[in-house]
Amino acid sequence: FGSNNWAVDGTKTRSGKPIVCSDPHLGFTIPSLWYTAHVCVDGESTVGVTFPGSPTIVIGHNDSIAWGLTNMQADAVDYFVETTDPQNPSLYKHCGEWKEMTRVVEKIPVRGAEPHELVIDRTVHGPIINREPHAITLCWTGFGPTTDSIAFWEISRARHLKGFLTGLDKLQVPAMNIVYGDIQGNIAMHCCGRLPLRARGQGRIPMEGTSGDNDWNGWVPRDQLPLSVNPPEHFVASANG
Repeated sequence: FGSNNWAVDGTKTRSGKPIVCSDPHLGFTIPSLWYTAHVCVDGESTVGVTFPGSPTIVIGHNDSIAWGLTNMQADAVDYFVETTDPQNPSLYKHCGEWKEMTRVVEKIPVRGAEPHELVIDRTVHGPIINREPHAITLCWTGFGPTTDSIAFWEISRARHLKGFLTGLDKLQVPAMNIVYGDIQGNIAMHCCGRLPLRARGQGRIPMEGTSGDNDWNGWVPRDQLPLSVNPPEHFVASANG
């Protein structure tokens, strides 16, 4: 349970070079969550572990940099209590207007039987997960398109700290603590991803979604997320559990 990562610079190693460690604490499963890969293309080499179906190395190193990650365990979900029309449950009130829910019907194949139809109704906040006694919607940072695969692709091809941080600009969901080290002797830790902008005190309990006063106001700006590069302590670390 939990995870940790760290990096030390050359002042704390026998070789005088950084050491990067990443332990995501994801247990053994069948089929395995991780598989190791060594990719060599046009003289470039990247080694590490990745997920089945992922086009890139998720944790690993190339010939110039190494990186690892832990889950930031940031609060990326809120619940909203919606006001629906008793005469027409597909209508909900938001910012003084009655709006039509968006409906998606998913057909789930069932062996030996007819497909199961799952009806998903959504408001501006997200899908409805409960209807009685009130309609409750779930709002999550991962609803909608994300660019996380592109982020890891750029990270795996980076050759210096600037390229690494540029790749992290595209890391969105989930929010991560990313550790870094390179052959130039640099170490870094960056906490990045989508973090919702809430008013003070919001998000602790289900909030009313009718007025719009509790709606998220975008994401915490990238330049306000924690970043430590070559700190005077000569190490960076994160842990959760």
